[in-house]
Amino acid sequence: MRIIYTFSCSEETVGLRKRSVMDTCTKIFRFCRSKCHKLFKKKRNPRKTRWTKASRMARGKELRNDSTFNVEMRRNEPLKYERQLWREAVDTAKEVIALREKRYGEHIKKTLQPGKVVKRIADLQKARKKMYLISAPLQSKKQANSTGEVEQKMEEEMETN
Repeated sequence: MRIIYTFSCSEETVGLRKRSVMDTCTKIFRFCRSKCHKLFKKKRNPRKTRWTKASRMARGKELRNDSTFNVEMRRNEPLKYERQLWREAVDTAKEVIALREKRYGEHIKKTLQPGKVVKRIADLQKARKKMYLISAPLQSKKQANSTGEVEQKMEEEMETN
C-alpha cells in the first residue's frame, strides 16, 4: 500500500479510507480527520494553524529541504518485480529513515543550543549576586575582617598624606 500525506496537516495515512475532495483542476485533497476537513472548507491557511507540519516547517521547528525527502517522491515508472531489487529498496529505505532521524536529532540539538548558553549565563549572574549564600560562613567572616582591615589601612594612609 502507498503512504499518502494529508493536505492540511501532512500526516501519513495508508490507503484511501480517509476523506478526500477533488478540486476542479483534478487535484485530490485528502484529510486525516474532520478537524482538517473543516479547516479546508473554511479556507484556513495550514501555515497559520500551529499544529500542522507546514506551520512547524515555516517556524523552523521541523527539518526542511533535506535530501532524504527526495527518496519518497512518487515516480510514475512501472518496474518489473524483482526480488533482489525489492530487497535493496527496502534496505535503503531503512537507512534513509535512520539518517533522517539522526539529522532531526541534530536539528533539535542545534535549536536548543542558544537556550542552554542563555541559561548558563543567567545561572552565573545569579551565583555572583548571591555569593554570600554560597560561600562558607567562617570564610565570609574572614573576608569581612580582612576587608575591614584593608579599609582601616587605607584610612590611615589617607590621614598620613
